[in-house]
Amino acid sequence: MTRLRILVLALLATVFVAAGGPPAHGVDYDHETSYSCTSAYGGGTAAGVVSVGLPKRVQAGERLRARPIEVTIVVPSDLVDTLRENDVDSIEGTSDDATYRLKKRGTKAIVKPINDLVVPETAVPAEGDMTLIGTGTASGHTFRRAGLYSVLVPKAFTADGTAHGVPIVGDLDFTMSCALASGAPAKIASLRVVR
Repeated sequence: MTRLRILVLALLATVFVAAGGPPAHGVDYDHETSYSCTSAYGGGTAAGVVSVGLPKRVQAGERLRARPIEVTIVVPSDLVDTLRENDVDSIEGTSDDATYRLKKRGTKAIVKPINDLVVPETAVPAEGDMTLIGTGTASGHTFRRAGLYSVLVPKAFTADGTAHGVPIVGDLDFTMSCALASGAPAKIASLRVVR
């Protein structure tokens, strides 16, 4: 797999997310997981950390508010060197089908959208590592039933990206399909809904 393909996978690691943003009376979680991704340009496994703020409990009938999300990944200098060697000026990406899931044992998972998930155009630095930051809004949910719910990352998602300044072509667009890697942890946290 070429280094440019590996870097594309690193970009995609910032585009998978679960609900985030610290709530009142909440706990911050850092969740490590990985996705297997494929595209016309190759594939591989992308790893990342999802930082999430969630309450420990909510009342049945209470709404878990929509919340901003932010996911950060630092792309190692040796991979960024490949971008520099190929005169790539910047990269960016989006996902229109990213979700998070709420799962109570013995029931079907509740799938909630993450809206406006974007890694804005980020300049390739002249040297060193490259930090990519993805942001969006995780939709809220009103819990009707009491119980213990697992908050889970998406099983799968699609991401669209662009590498800007590629010689001859200018911009290189790509689409990747990603699925939770075999054995990768999906559970971010537990949320208790009480009556």
